Amino acid sequence: MPFDPPPMAAGAEIACSLDRKLAALGPRQQEIAGIVYATAAVTPREVQQRLSEQRSLRVIRTLLDRLVLKGLVRRRSSGRHREIIYIAAIPTPDVREVAIRRLVNERFGGSFAQAAMELQEIARRESRHRVQPPRTAAAIRRFASDASRPSIARRAA
Repeated sequence: MPFDPPPMAAGAEIACSLDRKLAALGPRQQEIAGIVYATAAVTPREVQQRLSEQRSLRVIRTLLDRLVLKGLVRRRSSGRHREIIYIAAIPTPDVREVAIRRLVNERFGGSFAQAAMELQEIARRESRHRVQPPRTAAAIRRFASDASRPSIARRAA
């Protein structure tokens, strides 16, 4: 009787996939990928400052570009001076947390309460403008008959 392991949650599958991909890398690429995933977004110069061994920016850019080709890191231009930043391509819970903390620190002065109030306001505005789909058969029939009637604007044209 074969053993079937229990199904993993989506986050656990992503983390397991990431761990396998990282294990296949060399030590320098592992260290650089670890820096990218720990900081959510990083420039080559920031990677250079955090590495255990000093490397040139050219070497760091080459290793980062190899991580991009392997699908572990994404490359983006940041708004300031066309600077290239590297971000985690596989969003893990830790990466999400770092990104949210950075957003809250940069845009809301570190206040999670202020960020939550702003998100609540955005959600309130969104829900006001969103059309809810009909849920019952009667509501679907009403929706269909309303859609088939010519509107006042179409009659005036």
